[in-house]
Amino acid sequence: WEWLNRDSKQCQLFADDPLTGQDLSMGFWRAALQAFRKLADPSSYDAMPSTLPVCILEGANDFCAVNDYGTRAHASISHELVQAGKASPKVIIYPGAHHEVLHELNRQEVHNDVERFFTDCLALPPPQAEPKPKSRPRSRCCV
Repeated sequence: WEWLNRDSKQCQLFADDPLTGQDLSMGFWRAALQAFRKLADPSSYDAMPSTLPVCILEGANDFCAVNDYGTRAHASISHELVQAGKASPKVIIYPGAHHEVLHELNRQEVHNDVERFFTDCLALPPPQAEPKPKSRPRSRCCV
């Protein structure tokens, strides 16, 4: 379980937890695949306010954060957001960190960064209502 993080105590807690390491049902995978397909659709960003602050935390040594083509997750997500007309996210990469950055050896640094991000968000002016896209009238079909 050392791929989770560098804190051996946290890894042992995970390994000893009776609620981890369970087999996942076919129903879970069916629902997960549907969600993944939906997330891959560019329209999934439509309802997201264009100025919504987003923060991506990533361990530099998290192999789960690299796709089959070697692209880091933060780069893919950042690209998708910008392509959808959204604000660029704040990206924080923790050198040496693995998958569970909130349980890493430098977790206090991560917690401080998350707190700073939310504090900065609270200092932002309230978002303006975004204009709703004009809907086209539906054509009526005559029988």
